[in-house]
Amino acid sequence: MERIGKRINITGTEIHISSPKRTGAFLRCIAAIGIYLCIAVMTATSGLTTPSGLTAFIWYGAMAIAGAWFAFCLTWLVVGREVIQLRDRALVIKRSIFGKGPSRSFAISGIIDLRASNFGVSSMSLSYSFARMGLVGGSIAFEYNGKTQRFGIDLEESDAKALLVAIRARFDIASTVHS
Repeated sequence: MERIGKRINITGTEIHISSPKRTGAFLRCIAAIGIYLCIAVMTATSGLTTPSGLTAFIWYGAMAIAGAWFAFCLTWLVVGREVIQLRDRALVIKRSIFGKGPSRSFAISGIIDLRASNFGVSSMSLSYSFARMGLVGGSIAFEYNGKTQRFGIDLEESDAKALLVAIRARFDIASTVHS
């Protein structure tokens, strides 16, 4: 097993990148779950009239969605990972928690301009916040069918460049990739 930086492990034809362990994001998630639980307990034990009908449906639905989101974010921060594989001459990128999650597949022959690239969004945007948690974007980009695709969740520039070298060597895609 080869290791690049603190978060990248390479074994055979698989590359594993663990989710960014951001203390600030972790603490915000814990605080949000704490606030969520306080609201849930206060709502349940307040002695006020319990909402009913459509109001109850909206309130409890919103609470359930918020709780699930906070739990997902916390789980992602602790055990999430991105897995890059070569399968049947395709680059497969999967973001997973406990091995489960969506994957995207790209034919090697269609990949153009594989490169290290910053996320390129304003630090005051929601997309930036998601990118810093490793939920969207990535530090490595390429063009595929006229669209920019990204992976390499919030890597340092040196790690992204080292990962590019490893990808080109392990997956033997230098001849089909322009840099």
